[in-house]
Amino acid sequence: MAVPQDRRALTLAHERREAVAFKWQLVRNAPDGLIDHDIVEAAYANPLLRSHFPLISHGTLQFSRCTRSPWSYDVPTPVRLLGGGWKARPAPQGRDVPDRIAQTPEEAVVFVVEGLPDGCGPAVESPAGLLLE
Repeated sequence: MAVPQDRRALTLAHERREAVAFKWQLVRNAPDGLIDHDIVEAAYANPLLRSHFPLISHGTLQFSRCTRSPWSYDVPTPVRLLGGGWKARPAPQGRDVPDRIAQTPEEAVVFVVEGLPDGCGPAVESPAGLLLE
């Protein structure tokens, strides 16, 4: 069975320790119906979030502090609200985030950054289990 081109390229990016930058390129070039590009660009403009491994799941932009599965599941997710605006949804294994409405994607990014784990730095080239070792 052939490996898809993007997956092969991501494997090579991992070997070069460039997986975060490569994955951001894929996310920024994702089809319009897959992700809201306003939130992608707002997150990419933030140096701290840009240093995390981006993921798209269920139409949302998510982040991991590691570049390999299983993901860290401790970084909040910016979510567009049906009535307008945004909010930061707490991560399953992360800290609580204030229940505030952001009017812009940029403001939602601020809320996400405020909810990052203590001492959070760039994504590490490993699965989440190695973050604590």
